[in-house]
Amino acid sequence: MALKLKYTDDVFSGDRKYQMVQNPDDTVSLEDVTSYSEEGTMIDSTLILQLVKTMTNFVSNTTVFNADGSITETGENGVKVTQFQADGSIIETLTDGDNNSLSKKTRFMADGSIQEDLI
Repeated sequence: MALKLKYTDDVFSGDRKYQMVQNPDDTVSLEDVTSYSEEGTMIDSTLILQLVKTMTNFVSNTTVFNADGSITETGENGVKVTQFQADGSIIETLTDGDNNSLSKKTRFMADGSIQEDLI
């Protein structure tokens, strides 16, 4: 199963709004009544576990230095390809054993520090 590469936040104006709802057992629940112009990505424990497994279980069994200057690392859980770009940026692509894209990110220098972006 491929992980999503783009996650978004909820989009709304002002503060989140909640309404108190009386429960039959004399407790109160909070209901989100915020007006969203766009709902973001729902992140649950299943997604978090997939991300953690992907990051912690990648162990390289073989490393190949390719003629184009890129590096290919193959492990039990997939393949990571690191490409060095002419502008100095670095692109890393991680795929699982079925060649499904798990993540792709770029690293580059900006304002004297290293920046990382998912792409």
